[in-house]
Amino acid sequence: MKLIKAYVRTYKASKVVDVLERLRIHRLMAVHVEEIGHGVFKEYEHLDSALAQNYVEMIKIELICEDNEVENIKNEIISNARTDYKGDGIVVVSPIEEATSIRTGESIMKDE
Repeated sequence: MKLIKAYVRTYKASKVVDVLERLRIHRLMAVHVEEIGHGVFKEYEHLDSALAQNYVEMIKIELICEDNEVENIKNEIISNARTDYKGDGIVVVSPIEEATSIRTGESIMKDE
């Protein structure tokens, strides 16, 4: 199983979520986040008011899927979130080592 995190523009999030729901994606979460733009560098130890202008509102969409679904889901997210302007976002795919249902205490990993 994989965990997909997609950071997309706020106004594109509804379109992405609609497409994912049509694909019957379960365990979907969307969270409002703020990204710090490219103007902030690691050598800055604090953020001043000039740097605060670099915050960009984004929506982080997280979902769990089977390994064989990753490419299709990733491609749908990209095609529905893309504006072709800088700052469109990013899609991150990570392996899941363990996933347990809180209600039942059972593993939700289908590969086991």
